[in-house]
Amino acid sequence: MATISAPADLALQWRQRGAFIVTDATLDGTRQITVELKEDGPGALPEAHMVSPLDVQPIFVATTLPSYEQIGALYFQQNAGKDTVTPAVRQLADQIAQGRTGLQAAHAVYGWVAGHIRYLAVWLDPDSGLVAHSADEVIRNGYGDCKDHVVLTQALLAALEIRAEPALVNWDNRTRPLPLWSSAAFNHVMVYLPDYDVYLNPTNPFARFDALDIGLSNKLVVIANGKGEVRQTPASEASDTDTTFRPLLCSVPTV
Repeated sequence: MATISAPADLALQWRQRGAFIVTDATLDGTRQITVELKEDGPGALPEAHMVSPLDVQPIFVATTLPSYEQIGALYFQQNAGKDTVTPAVRQLADQIAQGRTGLQAAHAVYGWVAGHIRYLAVWLDPDSGLVAHSADEVIRNGYGDCKDHVVLTQALLAALEIRAEPALVNWDNRTRPLPLWSSAAFNHVMVYLPDYDVYLNPTNPFARFDALDIGLSNKLVVIANGKGEVRQTPASEASDTDTTFRPLLCSVPTV
């Protein structure tokens, strides 16, 4: 059983999915919410290729945030200025683009960031920081987590006059949103190009520029701009996962 105590005037919302017994009462200016599972049975062992447990297990979410849009707006505020176009960023952007513009330039930037910035992951969860390093720091370090890849990509694209925004998403086998908006709904951030309606995942050096892998396709996504926007990533197509196999040629020594 869990208990939440809060001031009665605090804008606290909750929602459940699954078998819970919930009481929500206010006394002497204090609101108290108690949550208990109807049946506390044994957990199930994971199986190969099973759906995410978060898709089927009981979940209770409580939050003071008013919406998913507010989560996007807060992320935007916390990372304001991290994508500043400095002389180092502009010089690198020009080297990468080599005169290309628009989507061709974006393609080149995506390829450079995915191929040159090592991915050190810090998962986006309620206990981790949501603030990226600056683009200059990421260039100097040569590594970063998903937030850092996004900030650098944003800065390089901004130097080439291409708009780019962070996009909060969960990159795993979950298929259902949580019953209520929460930062726990996201463990990853990627790049959204609003002028082209294209999503980029620069932390994955093996992903094609114009395709999302199965863990990112057809997912709830929150665009982290000044007002926050809730969208859905495009569903993956069979052609997105096409692979061309080339024969391996080798010589066999003769005795």
